Amino acid sequence: MEPLLEVKDLRVIFPGSSVPAVDNLHFELFPKETLGIVGESGSGKSATAHAILRLLPKGTSISGAVYFRDYTLKRSIDLTSLSEKEINQYRGKKISIIFQDPMASLNPSIRCGNQVDEMLELHTPLSSAERKKRILKLFEEMQLPHPEKIYKRYPHELSGGQRQRIMMAIALASNPHILIADEPTTALDVTTQQEILTLLKQLQQKYALSILFISHDLRLIERIADRVVVMQNGKMVETADNPDIFLSPKEMYTQHLLSCRITQHTLKKNTPEKSSFDSSPPTKPKISTNNNPTQASPIIEIRNLEVKLPSTRFVAGKKDKKILKQISLQLWEGETLGIVGESGSGKTTLGRTLMQLIRSYDGEILFEGIPANKLFSLDRKKFYRKIQIIFQDPYSTLNPRITIGELIREPLTVHRLYKTKKEQIDRVKELLESVQIDKNWYDRYPHQLSGGQRQRIAIARALALEPKIIICDECVSALDATIAAQILSLLNELKLKFNLSYIFISHDLSIVRFMSDRVIVLKDGLIVEENNAYTLFENPQHAYTQQLIRASL
Repeated sequence: MEPLLEVKDLRVIFPGSSVPAVDNLHFELFPKETLGIVGESGSGKSATAHAILRLLPKGTSISGAVYFRDYTLKRSIDLTSLSEKEINQYRGKKISIIFQDPMASLNPSIRCGNQVDEMLELHTPLSSAERKKRILKLFEEMQLPHPEKIYKRYPHELSGGQRQRIMMAIALASNPHILIADEPTTALDVTTQQEILTLLKQLQQKYALSILFISHDLRLIERIADRVVVMQNGKMVETADNPDIFLSPKEMYTQHLLSCRITQHTLKKNTPEKSSFDSSPPTKPKISTNNNPTQASPIIEIRNLEVKLPSTRFVAGKKDKKILKQISLQLWEGETLGIVGESGSGKTTLGRTLMQLIRSYDGEILFEGIPANKLFSLDRKKFYRKIQIIFQDPYSTLNPRITIGELIREPLTVHRLYKTKKEQIDRVKELLESVQIDKNWYDRYPHQLSGGQRQRIAIARALALEPKIIICDECVSALDATIAAQILSLLNELKLKFNLSYIFISHDLSIVRFMSDRVIVLKDGLIVEENNAYTLFENPQHAYTQQLIRASL
């Protein structure tokens, strides 16, 4: 069988760099096949996808060849040799792409139906009425509820999973031969990830698609790929069929990637059942709990918390309702409390309410016995010295115009900590070293760092005020397995060093289990189950928890 796509000796060098982002890469994609490309950040995965579709920045040097088998012309075409006008006959029509972040890819000012219509108008001879009929059928195939309503909605009115389905509808609108999926499920919860993977497989069978599936998540690659290409520093390290590459990897780098995975299997192997909340590998710190008589009260206590947000924030088809309902929980000093649930379960809303970023709520939030809203109103600076948050995407939360040293020094200045600027800078350099960043990088900017390094800066900034509590809101979900493992290890080390308590929010159950002493499961704003981590994962009681765990295996 002839390959549908053949990449030969592909080399990509971005403007201003002398180091190839892709270096002499070669692989083949066959009809109806799913080829997985896996590697760490900076390995050249996305650069490869962009090179195939000629979506590279102006001035990028590209050599080698990308041969696409054009069945109409009955010959292979080198896509790298085509003019911009010629490549547009293939881009989006015969080869489509789904990007990682649909919110960044979809136009926020255009209704979802009209965005799909643009693709059909560009690549098909259909009339306006025929195009709308085709779009509604596509929305049904994407398993979107109320296609007529979704057609008229804007992207911000949909959930993350629904936005990704809109992107899939756009990509498949013109019946392409090849679908490139570039990290399409990274920001989605495990259940939605499973739904998207299942849907991709169904669409592949229906439309005889060839899929190039790019991800840093080996678990996803293992589930969907027929063959796997492992990349490092722009080069192909290893390629093999699935499951051979997972069962008997030949190269050290592939073995390293597999060893960094935090999975239910490794946790079962490494985690003995223990009493209290301590449910982790031996390297994890022991904590004081409410079973310990020396600890009289929790550091945070929530009583009957209810949060209601405006209807414009909700998923299409739903009316006003409470995001959080009758939430009661406790966080003890030195504890990591895991919060897990699907998108829309209320995890992030809970974290933001604790931070008083959402101030309209019913019920009580107590910080060491003092109401949070009272403490916040009396002295905001004192409040934020107690609790800090690390968000999912450090690149969007770090000011790109300010050096990383000044970003960390900023809270020290605002809170008037330390008498002199020199003392503040010395403290910043201590914090940089504590998160394993070279103190001489003080004057670097966020864009000069990798994703993992930027997340370390976000952690250092959160530590600057010496808080007692840190909320980690999906803080490793966008990172590859190796970097995520490093950040999780760092968080546990800092927990011991600074006597921290964590609220760890994530949709990744394996990571929640690895990090947490206790776990709370949220569904539709309600706590459906709570237990110590080991017991909850080994013997889940609620059907929803059981469903989440099955989806993560």
